[in-house]
Amino acid sequence: MADRFVQITSDDQIEFRLNYTGVENPKMWALSLFSMLLACFTMEQTFFIDYEGRLKLDDQLVRMRAEFGGYKEQLRQQLIKHYNIEPPGGVYPAPRPTIYTL
Repeated sequence: MADRFVQITSDDQIEFRLNYTGVENPKMWALSLFSMLLACFTMEQTFFIDYEGRLKLDDQLVRMRAEFGGYKEQLRQQLIKHYNIEPPGGVYPAPRPTIYTL
């Protein structure tokens, strides 16, 4: 939501606007929709895990979930390529992979 606020300065006046749909910036619009898709995917995954004992018996549901996961990742790669999205960088180096054993 914060990405949609715009500050416009003209003649010693400051105006704040909210681009509700984000259509003015196609990149922001596409990435916002994708983030909503990821949120819905996470909620669905949580519900599925909660009721996995029953839902895993539905072969069609399991197949549809697997197909959707594939489409989601395909869309992620298309967005990364189309908008030249770089992985997030930070002040600190990426954490070292660690394998824990019991």
